[in-house]
Amino acid sequence: MSFTQLLRILRGRARWVVMALVLGGAAALLITELTPAQYTAQAALLVSLPNGGGQTNAAMPAELYSGYMATQLDLMTSQEVATRALKDLNVSGAANTKRRQRLENAMGGPISNAIGSVRGFFSNLFSSRKAVNEADAGSADQLLADRLRRGVQAANGTNSSVVNVGFTSSDPEISRDVVNAFVKAYLTTSLALSVGPAKNHAQWFDDQTKGLAQNVESAQSDLSNYQQKHDIVTSNDQLDTEMSRLQELSAQLTAAQTKTYDLKSKQQEIQHFLTAGGDAGLIPDVLANPMVQGLREKIAEQQSTLMDLRGKVGPNHPEYKAAVSELASLKRHLRQEIQTVGQSVNASLAAAKAQEKSLSNATAQQRARVLSLRRSRSQLDLLKSKVQNAQNVYDEAMKNMSQARMASRSTNTNVSLVSAAVAPARPSGPSLAKNLGLGLVVGFILGIGIALGRELQDRRIRAKEDLRDGLGIPVLAVVDMVAGRRRTANTRALGGRRLRLSVDG
Repeated sequence: MSFTQLLRILRGRARWVVMALVLGGAAALLITELTPAQYTAQAALLVSLPNGGGQTNAAMPAELYSGYMATQLDLMTSQEVATRALKDLNVSGAANTKRRQRLENAMGGPISNAIGSVRGFFSNLFSSRKAVNEADAGSADQLLADRLRRGVQAANGTNSSVVNVGFTSSDPEISRDVVNAFVKAYLTTSLALSVGPAKNHAQWFDDQTKGLAQNVESAQSDLSNYQQKHDIVTSNDQLDTEMSRLQELSAQLTAAQTKTYDLKSKQQEIQHFLTAGGDAGLIPDVLANPMVQGLREKIAEQQSTLMDLRGKVGPNHPEYKAAVSELASLKRHLRQEIQTVGQSVNASLAAAKAQEKSLSNATAQQRARVLSLRRSRSQLDLLKSKVQNAQNVYDEAMKNMSQARMASRSTNTNVSLVSAAVAPARPSGPSLAKNLGLGLVVGFILGIGIALGRELQDRRIRAKEDLRDGLGIPVLAVVDMVAGRRRTANTRALGGRRLRLSVDG
């Protein structure tokens, strides 16, 4: 069928097309009228990059910046933040039934609102006869938190650190309260994630410093006992070459021990993430790994694709299942890469321990050599060196522990509230123009379908091409009805028209 034939069919069946257009427009108007007004509340957050060394957003590579922002957007709409926000909304318990019903009604459509009203009526009617099951209430809270999480939109502009958090419902006050609750829950969760590793670090150093303090006390006790035994008050002898070598090895041993402590701390942080979860982006070695950041960006893109597919196709669609499978594969790959980082840290820790052991053995051998050279007064210097080494390690551990404690007690985050959400005065939807335009487009498509269907049921000859193409016979002449100027008896019978004969060559 050519385009010209389609136009002739639509012109001949114009009334069906017009009826379909009217029907589509009327349906759009009816849907717009029945759909309750939707109100969108928004809040703005300024997310700054963690910059222990004074690094700014502009100084960070683009791939690391986008990965960090994608992680923050995922955190804002995570189940943990949604659960905290639901608690802050204070909709749990029998005393808050009406507030919870108002929240659920604001999140649903007309049918959902009607069902919610009936459910609320019977719930209030039988509340005095039937106790609420705490397990069921907890499950309901999780479902409601998941609905809130899926309803909150968090997005930032290209290369922008300002994140807009929005929520749409039929109640402007509910939209405002939900956005503010999510913002507050995100700030609390972000602070907990940033302070949590520091607390674990501080606790680990606290345990280590106890043993180091005992080492210092033991070394000082040995020095004091030796001085009393040999009646030595002080020693001003200069260290010879062997003593200088001993000090060098002692310094290297101290550095190796400090490095070992740092690597053990990193190992515990990675093991804590692999077992208990958390934000792997807060671990420096993971943050510096380009493969991990690339996978996190791919996961963010895949999650965005999955959300798009969720609105276009159903969960049983092959494309949707493939996207889910791809997302799971990326997450597994990410975990494997983090495990690879952990293996690298383990390898570095093993090398550091080997180096520490080697330096410890070398130091012991050097100490024995010096003892053989300085049997009396050099023994005092050795004991002093032992005390100094133990004191240096202890001081370094105490310094790190103090820094970790300061970080664990911090109440500041790298997120600032730019503007809190307010109850919107005007609805954001539904859009009459958008619905009407969509209804007219659907109506026009439906009209074309009806016109073609009617044409298939009742074929008509509308032009000479229809005879030639449909019957496969030549057209000798065409008789047209042409309006005449002079009305004769014959033309009156033809409705005021006369025949015109044209012969095809």
